[in-house]
Amino acid sequence: MIPDPLLDMIDPSDVSRMIFMLLYTGLFVTILWLLAYPKELKVGMKLYVVISYMRMITVYMIPLEPPSGLIYLSDPILAASVYKGHIITKDLFFSGHTATIVSCFMMNHHPILKWLVGFFAVSISYLLLVQHIHYTVDIIGAWMFSFLIYKFLTAEEK
Repeated sequence: MIPDPLLDMIDPSDVSRMIFMLLYTGLFVTILWLLAYPKELKVGMKLYVVISYMRMITVYMIPLEPPSGLIYLSDPILAASVYKGHIITKDLFFSGHTATIVSCFMMNHHPILKWLVGFFAVSISYLLLVQHIHYTVDIIGAWMFSFLIYKFLTAEEK
């Protein structure tokens, strides 16, 4: 466990439904929008794959105990299909939920969708702290990794 003064100021509460409503809405809207832009969709898919690999590496290399007060995050879609009753609590650094929605934010170039998905990204970041699923550093790390990987993957376009 690591000290987290910000997390200590937040009383834990189960906000799983809100987290997944925002996450899946942002993901769905982004994918729908990107279908009209195949090159950008390809970048988005690469971004997701690279972030997933980086996340596997960091989770393995930076093993953390879950924060105190953790309320298990219940994913209504993946609970029955992927997790099949297994509870995973040590996949902390960096937050995959945050990285996913931040990636959607960066992939959106439509002004209204970008603002909407950006709002979802900030909201999910906060809600993950409310549920005590991640430390603050996990959330900040997700924003940084997503941004840096996106910049790396799109650098050749400029």
